Amino acid sequence: MSDSSGTYANGCFWFGSGPFASFWLELYGETLATPGTRYCQALANSTGAAATILALGSASASAGSLTVEAEPVPARFGLFIHGDQRQELPFGNGFLCVSGSPLRGKPFHPSGDRLAYTFDNSDSAHSLMAYVGTLRYFQAFFRDPAAGGAAFNSSDAIAVAILP
Repeated sequence: MSDSSGTYANGCFWFGSGPFASFWLELYGETLATPGTRYCQALANSTGAAATILALGSASASAGSLTVEAEPVPARFGLFIHGDQRQELPFGNGFLCVSGSPLRGKPFHPSGDRLAYTFDNSDSAHSLMAYVGTLRYFQAFFRDPAAGGAAFNSSDAIAVAILP
């Protein structure tokens, strides 16, 4: 399903009227296995490639299984942010793709060349329950001194409709 700009939207949609013409259509991401729709651009980092973000698990906040991953990233600290608006502005050695009061996660070291964070409801920082019924935009940032310039870079971004 696309909006007036031609962008595909995730979420639940109600069609029809009356008891025989009504139904729900639920759309989840680029495939049924991966919630979310990627957007924005990422530039190559010191690994030689651009970091790509991916959402795995369920977009259901109560399930507590939404994981966001970005790879390849250098073996330096990184973090994920999420907000309620999207943008694309030059930032560091890449682009800032999230806006609208973004929330910043705790920095952590990647496993190999992959940053991964799961919203598992273990505490308020790991929960998306406050965002049920909204579209959230996620992006990874990471230190990258070997690349020079601003010494940090970012992944592309992903929009995920947070379900109950």
